[in-house]
Amino acid sequence: MYNRTMNVRQSADGKQRIRTLIVEDDLMLLRIYETLLRSAESFEIVRTTARGEDVMDHLFSGDIDLVILDLHLPGMEGIDVLRLVRSWGHPIDVICVSGEQSTGTIAEAARLGAFDYVLKPFTFERFRETLDAYRSYRLRVSTRCLAGCQDDADAIFRRTKQTSAPGSLPKGLQQTTLDLVTSALREALGPISPSDIAERLSLSRATVGRYLDFLTESGVARCEPEYGRTGRPVMRYRLLG
Repeated sequence: MYNRTMNVRQSADGKQRIRTLIVEDDLMLLRIYETLLRSAESFEIVRTTARGEDVMDHLFSGDIDLVILDLHLPGMEGIDVLRLVRSWGHPIDVICVSGEQSTGTIAEAARLGAFDYVLKPFTFERFRETLDAYRSYRLRVSTRCLAGCQDDADAIFRRTKQTSAPGSLPKGLQQTTLDLVTSALREALGPISPSDIAERLSLSRATVGRYLDFLTESGVARCEPEYGRTGRPVMRYRLLG
């Protein structure tokens, strides 16, 4: 088992730095990541690689805080890299980037502890939101002393709330789960019930219902009642646009 102490390193100018490994085989995307990270506060690119097979060697060097991991790589796929990292017990933080919209892949990345899952094509603003959220999360982890305080624990586990402007998500909703529910709606061949989504994602129906209510109120999804011969109608949902 590999244990790593959480600490944000300081550069020569005394500022805290989040040392980042970029795993990307597309040179254009690599340049985009480099530009975004260098313009963001607190991030330092220490290594880049195009091969998933190289990741473990870089991690065991001990000077990496964060991995930006493309899931579509030559040779070893990114999701397999993440599985390997976790099988070794390495707790490194990972931001997954992929054009893969399958709820299965997204759910697997979440199960393996990915900090975020950014879908391609992404806007610069969306990627910066993820970087800002991660920086805030690291700051909370490195400065708080968790001594059984629920407020501290909540602040850390609700890290994804920082990915959007304040108030954009109601209290209790998480961006990662919202993305999963949205992807399930997108993959459905037609209107789908909350129970079907809950079964696909291994979530409770009540949880799925809260996210569907939010998507409906936001104008992203529509609720369509399906009437049978008797009894109450079954409410089904679909994405708009």
